[in-house]
Amino acid sequence: MAAPDGGFYTSMGLEERAGKPGIDKRKYARETGMAIHAVVAYYEATGDASAMALAKRAAEWAIAERGLADGGFRHAQAVSGGPYLSDSLAMAQAFVSLYRASAERHWLARAAATADFIARTFVEPQTDGFLNAQRPAASVAGKPIKQREDNVAAVRLFNQLWHLTGRAGFRELAEAGMGYLASPAVMDA
Repeated sequence: MAAPDGGFYTSMGLEERAGKPGIDKRKYARETGMAIHAVVAYYEATGDASAMALAKRAAEWAIAERGLADGGFRHAQAVSGGPYLSDSLAMAQAFVSLYRASAERHWLARAAATADFIARTFVEPQTDGFLNAQRPAASVAGKPIKQREDNVAAVRLFNQLWHLTGRAGFRELAEAGMGYLASPAVMDA
């Protein structure tokens, strides 16, 4: 699933226009971040240096090809909506994984910058929950929503970053997000 130019292909699927099994060769920030996290876990379990090299190469690809100037990530090369929380969240998690496995501080700095982008872009002030998009794609009706799984992942990310960086703002975001998740409206749903 690793693409020759960096990043990871999206999924197994149908070969384009042929209708037979193949690989979906689109490359998204979210899927690349998830794959980086998994490859780093493999490196940690095996010590296979080629796995770490693959993960770092994919992270550099994502920064160059899907990174936004203010620390976040766009979903694909061209998108009609967004940015989307899941893309930046997956990349921040990947950067934390890279930092924890390599102790290279620039990965922690990348994770913090992406988390800052998430805080500026996706926190809904009325509830302290994390919205799934700044602007949904044109094909999606309505306004951004708060997806429970993404909110759980965001709270975990901010809690982790608080422990790794000592930044009080990350703890505050984790606590506020947890308050949203523990609210009666979310719990009753």
